[in-house]
Parts: sequence; structure tokens; C-alpha cells
Amino acid sequence: MLEERIEKMVGEFRMETSLPVAIQLWNGKRYDLGEHPTVTLRVPGPAALRYFVNADLAKLAEAYVEGHLEVDGPIADAMRVAEGLARHWGPARKGRLPSLFRKAHSKERDAEAIRYHYDVSNDFYALWLDPRMVYSCAYYRDGSEDIATAQEQKLDQICRKLMLKPGDRLSLVRKVMGRKAGEGLVRLAEVEVVSVRREPLNAITPADVRAEGFGDWVDDFGEHATNRFVGMFCGHMDCDEDVQVTRIEWVYVDPAADQV
Repeated sequence: MLEERIEKMVGEFRMETSLPVAIQLWNGKRYDLGEHPTVTLRVPGPAALRYFVNADLAKLAEAYVEGHLEVDGPIADAMRVAEGLARHWGPARKGRLPSLFRKAHSKERDAEAIRYHYDVSNDFYALWLDPRMVYSCAYYRDGSEDIATAQEQKLDQICRKLMLKPGDRLSLVRKVMGRKAGEGLVRLAEVEVVSVRREPLNAITPADVRAEGFGDWVDDFGEHATNRFVGMFCGHMDCDEDVQVTRIEWVYVDPAADQV
């Protein structure tokens, strides 16, 4: 029975180590993994027990974020408990696989999980992503920002962490994300950074518009080409015309790449 296997795991755990945590199951059963627990992990259903199998910090964090585990107690204690569980119930030592139940990966099961998670329309992702549809964490400086502002701050932070400066060389490549296993990067060009600057979007000049590839706008509209460019950019990015942007100007190092 499942409860017997849980009790066996808890008994083995307490024989080897101790943590100030109690695990409370959906049926009211409670297991203390040490004396005087300061943290309680509430397991709302049997399916959540899978997060304790080959547990690591990422897996336990996922369980908490997605609501499969509830945590009561000081955050510092909870982190120490998570580290202890990951050390003890983490990836199996040779000859010993800690397990409540075993479910091996298979192509069919993994394909089903991928379809469930990703085979949905952009309308679904638009419900909770920013207008750019950035599928990663955002950066909230004070917690008052909306998701679009927080994602813009994250992208700006990435640019700053790159610490690009004039003279740096970069390789432009095709399809960094979404490559298949073993698929190599396709190099498009080598470029050298000329300048990096922060400025309002509407500070763009006709020369900048031409450099962005809209020289025909400058030829046709002159100085008004900047208004046209800003309007196009804001319409695509859903931003204000005075939004701060990071402008990175580069030149191609190899002449053959000028056509890229």
C-alpha cells in the first residue's frame, strides 16, 4: 500500500538524518522528519508525491509554484528543508532508487506532456504574457509595474549584464532556440560593436532610420520619417514613443556578410 511505502521512506530518512519538517498528507496523516518541526509541507493529493521522487530544488520549487505542495513556516527554514530533502531524496545513489512509485519516461508519455503544454494557440499565451510574448521571468523593481514594463526591464537588464562596449565582436547566428539535439549553430555573420547607448525611442534621427533599413522612408518623407518609424515601432511593441531603448550599433567585420 502507498501509506506503507511512505512510512518506510520516512523511517529510512529518520534513521539517516533529521530535518525540522512535518509532511502532512491529504488524509490527515502527518509524518515528522525531525523533532520540533518548524516547517510543514502539506500534500493535497497522491499525485503530488511524485515531486519527492528524485527530488531536487527545481522540482520542489515547481511543486510549490504550481500549487502541488503547500508550505507553512519561516522561509529560511523552508529553504534549508528543501536542500535537505534534495540531498536525501535526490538523484539516486548507485544501487538504490528511492521511490514511492516508478514511472519511466517514454516517447509516448513525453510527447503527450509536450502536446498538453505547448500545443495551444497564441491566444492562450496572450492571456498572461507581455505584448512581446516573452516566455521567461520578468524583472519587477518595486512590484508596482505591469508585466509589459517588467519584461522590458528584464531585457534591459540582460543588455546591461552583457556589458557590450565599442570594439566587442559578436557572432550572429540562426535559430539559437528550438534546435534539435546535435544540431549545430549556423553562423550568419561576425559583427563589431560601434556604440551602445540608452535614449528615448523618439530621439531617433533620420540617419538612424536609414541605418535600420528604412532608407526609402527618409527619401520619401525626410525628417518625418522618424515619426513614421516611431509609430511603426510602438504599434508593433505596444509601447509609448518616449520609452527608453538600448541602441546597439555595429558594423559587419567580413565583407561577405554585408548581404545578410
